[in-house]
Amino acid sequence: MIRFFKHLFGRPDYYATIWAYLISKMSNAMITKIDMMVLCARFDLPESKVRDVLVYGSKYSGKISFDQRVLTNGMVMVTIRKPKQKDKTEKEIKIDSEVLDVMEYFNKVLSNHNKRGYKKDGKTSVKYIKNRLKDGYSVDDMKDVIDAKSDWLKDPQYHKYFRPQTLFSEKFESYLNEYNKPQETNEQTRDEKFKEAIKDTFVSGGETNFSFNN
Repeated sequence: MIRFFKHLFGRPDYYATIWAYLISKMSNAMITKIDMMVLCARFDLPESKVRDVLVYGSKYSGKISFDQRVLTNGMVMVTIRKPKQKDKTEKEIKIDSEVLDVMEYFNKVLSNHNKRGYKKDGKTSVKYIKNRLKDGYSVDDMKDVIDAKSDWLKDPQYHKYFRPQTLFSEKFESYLNEYNKPQETNEQTRDEKFKEAIKDTFVSGGETNFSFNN
């Protein structure tokens, strides 16, 4: 708002005075309607000068700027102009998609442990994830850390630390280094034993002690 009034500096004092009056009359809907004759009488100015004030003020373009028009019934209507949103670049769209992917996986793990999830667009969560993406880490890296620390959810003391600002903090690299790939399952081990038993029996002609209870 200060920059808007700086835009009026260098013009006659009544420019700032009239605009201050119009802004003070704005409703919660950010709109002012006032009779042109009332404005002219209040500031003791001809209509042509009041129109000049309105036009000059509406030329300002910033975070807060105003549109104005004089209606056919003589009413002046002033509204706050909404700033045009900047289109996102392909890189920004990609990052947003990656953040969403991480948050959906994070909440899925929480749900599997009957825990309430986090807002996918929460400012704090998004900030930490974007910081790690900027550091060069991938979505899969973050999922690995989520998996590595999911045991915290079973711990009565550490479960409260299973949150984006902890997992994706400056300690992220050390958490990632803790991640280990799953070990062989019992089923895989039994398969290996079975293959060895078959080899010993049919290739070497020996007997096998292998049983499915091993």
